[in-house]
Amino acid sequence: MACIVILNGQPTKYHDMEEIFSDSKSGYFFNKAALTWTQADAACKKHGMRLVTVMNGAQNAFIHREIRKRKMNYAWIGFNDRAKEGHFVWNYACPKYRNFNKGEPNGKRSENCVMMYSSMGRWNDLNCNSKQPSVCHKATGGRCGSNSGGGPAGYAFIKGKFTYAQAEAACKKRGMRLVTISNKGQNALVHKEIRRRKMGYSWIGLNDRAKEGSFVWLYGCPKYRNFNKGEPNGKRKENCVHMYPSHGRWNDLSCNSKQSAVCHKATGGKCGHAKTHKKTVTKTGGSSHKTVTHGGSSSAVHHQVVTHEVTYEKVYYKKVPADEKKADAAKA
Repeated sequence: MACIVILNGQPTKYHDMEEIFSDSKSGYFFNKAALTWTQADAACKKHGMRLVTVMNGAQNAFIHREIRKRKMNYAWIGFNDRAKEGHFVWNYACPKYRNFNKGEPNGKRSENCVMMYSSMGRWNDLNCNSKQPSVCHKATGGRCGSNSGGGPAGYAFIKGKFTYAQAEAACKKRGMRLVTISNKGQNALVHKEIRRRKMGYSWIGLNDRAKEGSFVWLYGCPKYRNFNKGEPNGKRKENCVHMYPSHGRWNDLSCNSKQSAVCHKATGGKCGHAKTHKKTVTKTGGSSHKTVTHGGSSSAVHHQVVTHEVTYEKVYYKKVPADEKKADAAKA
C-alpha cells in the first residue's frame, strides 16, 4: 500500500508501511486506507503510534492542511466516548482542546468515535464501524488517570518506590528521562500533577553526583531553580533532587532513597555536549571579511560595506532555537 509521511516538513511517498519507519522524523503517518476506528488504531499501534491526539489549534490546522492536501475527506483522530457516553477521551494525553463542528457531537450511543472533516478541519462523532482514512502520531504520555502517565503530553508520572537510578531507568524504558524543569510554569504543571496523583516525593532530573555543589540536569541546561529555603544542604550525602508535593519546591536527598518519578521526553543534549560556533567580522580597508568556523572547517565571504567590528563566540547544544539563529544572523 502506498503511503505518505511528513519528513522534516516535506511530504514523502513510500511503497509500504515498513519503509516508513526506518527514517521517519516527524512522528506522523497519514493513512489513506479505509478502516474502522479500531482497525485504524491497530494499524497505528503496529508501528509504535496511536490515532492522533490533537493538542491545540496549531496542530489541528497542520493536520487539516495535510489531510486536505491528500484528499482524505474524513479522517479518524484519537478522540472517542466508547467507554462512557458523552465522556470523550483521547488514546493518550489529556488536552482540553476541542474543535467540534456546530451541533456536534450528537450521535449518542450510535456514534462514539471522532473524525476530522478535510473541508473545514472541524470534528464530528461517527459510528466507529464506518470506514475512513486516519491520522497516526507518535504517542507521548499515557492515558488520563494512569499513574504511569496521562496528563500533559510528553510526560509520565510514575507512582512507586524507586532509587534515583531506578527512576531514570524506568523513564528510559519509555523513551524519556527524569524531567528537566525549565521555568516556573513547567514547575507549577509538574507540581499540580504529582499532587493530584498523591505521588509523594518525586524525583526530577537535577543532581550533583559528578561534582559536589555543581547541580546539572540529565538533559538541557536551564538556569531555573526552585529549592526550598535552606536547600540544598546535603553535601556528599544528598546528591539527587526531588520535588515536594506540598508546595512544589525542591530538596536534595540521598540518591538511594526511594521515591516516585516524573519523566519527560528529552529535548536537547546534556550540558557540555556542545559545538563551538565562531563568527569574526574585521574591517579590511573599505570592505569586510567574515570567517565562519564550524568544527574546524571554515569559509570566507567578502562584503563591500562594513561599519563595525564584532568578535563573539556562542555555544550551541544539539538543537539550536530558531530565535537564536536569527539573532546570530542579525549580529553577523
